Amino acid sequence: MRTFRHRATRMVVGANLKVMFTFLTRHPAFAAEQVGWCDVLLWRDPLDRIVSMFFDKCRANLDPGNVQGVQKLIMDRLGVDDVRRLADVEFSELVPCLEAIMMRDWHLTPQVSGVRLKDIGRVVDIATGLPGLGKGLGVDFSRRENPGSHRPALEYYTPATRETIERLYAMDFAARGHRSLELRLKRLAGWFR
Repeated sequence: MRTFRHRATRMVVGANLKVMFTFLTRHPAFAAEQVGWCDVLLWRDPLDRIVSMFFDKCRANLDPGNVQGVQKLIMDRLGVDDVRRLADVEFSELVPCLEAIMMRDWHLTPQVSGVRLKDIGRVVDIATGLPGLGKGLGVDFSRRENPGSHRPALEYYTPATRETIERLYAMDFAARGHRSLELRLKRLAGWFR
């Protein structure tokens, strides 16, 4: 999890790659600041996040002169020697290799990896909670920096691939809707700045 401080409210927002990360990196209201906790973690359904990563890294951005780290991991695992050949990889071929590589690249790590749930004030689902968060922060979250274009995520899953993602990202599914009273009380008591 990477964290960003909202300049006006001092609220710390956590995010991961494929979960509003580019937006927070580029938005002038936020400053990157790694603190190990967050008031709000932006959460994306892992089923959708993995499909988005697949289209971003295995269908678009296939430049042999700019092979990205996650692409190299996928290529090595699947025995692909040219990044352009990732276009031939099916989603059902990608999912079984995730367990071996998911902790080696931020595009794949669980969203709550490396942080204790008690250090997250609340988890906000980006599919439903961004308008309310944006209103509170005075930020328009509707503008996407790196939007994907694909069919609804569930259309890409078989029962076996869905079970794999649900198992690998169980901690993310468990975090949805989480609220930590302990962190909120510490924040209110002035333990964090």
